Amino acid sequence: MNMKTCGTIFTLLFGLMCFEKSQSQVIDTITEKFKNVFSKEYSLDMIYQIPVNNSVTKGFESTALKDVRLVAFKSLKEIQKNTRLAFKVVVYTYKSTHEANNTFQVLRTSLPSQSDLLFSKDWNLVVIKDNYLYKLNGGCLYSQQAWNELKTMFLKNALALKTNTGITNSFEIPCGGL
Repeated sequence: MNMKTCGTIFTLLFGLMCFEKSQSQVIDTITEKFKNVFSKEYSLDMIYQIPVNNSVTKGFESTALKDVRLVAFKSLKEIQKNTRLAFKVVVYTYKSTHEANNTFQVLRTSLPSQSDLLFSKDWNLVVIKDNYLYKLNGGCLYSQQAWNELKTMFLKNALALKTNTGITNSFEIPCGGL
């Protein structure tokens, strides 16, 4: 298996295994769907398989957490010279829908007091569907309108949810935090 070098400091800090994007065997059905949905405006940058006891899983940890993948995308077009929009989707896979729901409820009830500890100051959206929790994270380079468009594309096309308004199985943290 060809591993792409993450850099020693990055690997030590996050304990991530970095896979080259050409290694389709590590792309499961969900990440393949993301790739297909976003391919017109974004390119797949990297896929990380993250140990379940990593700092990326803080707040999402559970004895029922089976797998964590981070899928990173970058825009095909520059918004200014050498600057591209980028976002990532972290997919947390739990042993059951019940366990995913328990973790989701704990995360939701911990807001806003714990938001700074659990989430970056970027745009964040957490959605539960079946035994998965999805965290969509986009930098503050996204305007409110661009974030809403990305969020809609993610909810409607990638997750096949009918609407992004009034969804009770999600919560959002705006750019800048709560």
